[in-house]
Amino acid sequence: MEGLEILDLSKNNITAFPEVPNKLINLKVLSLTHNGIYTLPTYMTSFENLKVFKVASNPIEWPVRLQLLRWGNAHI
Repeated sequence: MEGLEILDLSKNNITAFPEVPNKLINLKVLSLTHNGIYTLPTYMTSFENLKVFKVASNPIEWPVRLQLLRWGNAHI
């Protein structure tokens, strides 16, 4: 999975992120829309190649919104 660049896990009833995503280092697009995610892990900042991060339609507890806006291309 190290070569994976686009991952769309939308509409899968996901409620949490995996603990160690070290195999997703080349990920450029991550879509997690329409799930049940409440919090975002701090390791999200380690995805240096991530250009698009979609988390719309999740019950995310904000102030994480400010962190996402700093990343630039997050669709919230």
